[in-house]
Amino acid sequence: MKKKIVYVISSLKKSGPVNVLYNLISNIDKNEYEITVVTIKTCVERDMTDSFKHEGARCLSLDLNFEQTIRKGRNRLESLLKMMNPDIVHAQCFRSAILISCICGSWRTCATIHCYPHKVFVNEYGCLIGKIMTQLYIRALKKVDMPIACSRSIAEELERKYSLNTRVVLNGVARKVTNEVDLSKFRRNSGQLIYLCVAEFNTIKNQKQLLLSTKKVLESNKIAIIFLGDGKYRKECENLQISNTYFLGNVDNVNDYYAVVDGMISASKSEGLPMAVLEALVMGVPRYILSDIPPHREIATMFPEEIKIVNYNGFLDNEIVAGVDQRKRCIIMKKAEEQLSAYNMVKGNCEAYESIIS
Repeated sequence: MKKKIVYVISSLKKSGPVNVLYNLISNIDKNEYEITVVTIKTCVERDMTDSFKHEGARCLSLDLNFEQTIRKGRNRLESLLKMMNPDIVHAQCFRSAILISCICGSWRTCATIHCYPHKVFVNEYGCLIGKIMTQLYIRALKKVDMPIACSRSIAEELERKYSLNTRVVLNGVARKVTNEVDLSKFRRNSGQLIYLCVAEFNTIKNQKQLLLSTKKVLESNKIAIIFLGDGKYRKECENLQISNTYFLGNVDNVNDYYAVVDGMISASKSEGLPMAVLEALVMGVPRYILSDIPPHREIATMFPEEIKIVNYNGFLDNEIVAGVDQRKRCIIMKKAEEQLSAYNMVKGNCEAYESIIS
């Protein structure tokens, strides 16, 4: 008999955690597991529900806003779970972790932690609300049967700061077929390197500081940076009017860009295990200029030749203009698939399920 897994998440709006869940569900054995995804709210913009259904997942929604989630969320979710009687309920975000912590004891529960909560919540919601959210989240995570960290660096931080023991299951990705993008319209000379930055424009992803740190080398025509993603700080970055920068917004063919660019660049202040970097590695992108944060350093231990960890407080030059060997793509792809594959992520999650079911 198939084991029933219910994944609970705020919405299926395309984002890092949603991409992680999609890779998990796409590659899990449907002969062994019956998959249901329950969203707390309904999303229209960049919604991936149809993609999840295409991979064999049943998708349901509690259809609750924030206030309704507080008042009705527990009862609505509990009623739904009683009808389905799942073997595992697996939370994928802050709101879903809070909800399933209220029903622990009735079902076996997991929760995947995709970020450093104390850093992300305080940065996004301010000191007071951020600290309250962090306390609520940690309390909820301590109630579930199996908290799962998406990186070793997050696991170590949670244990050190909150005495929270977690199981580590690294995020994983699958390589996709691509149609190469023509970069000639972005390249001003044959020696110019093209870097890609893929992220929502916000203060955590730190694109403004990235631009200020690379301004001199950008204006020297040695590099260009293509920004994929949108957000409330995009216009502020565009208004800097730095040459050789291209803001393309949200696109559906990110992998097509990975297939041809020279490098990946990120000045992020905080990550879980960054999906954009993992996707780039699996596609064989040969050069990475990444900010000095624990998850980036964790990946750099696996790819020390390809990844350069830098401080974005000053100007970057030599680190970013060094030659790139495109012939290394196949080697990087193979190594990434061995260490960061969706198969490994699925295996790790399924082992976690079996350990709490048995």
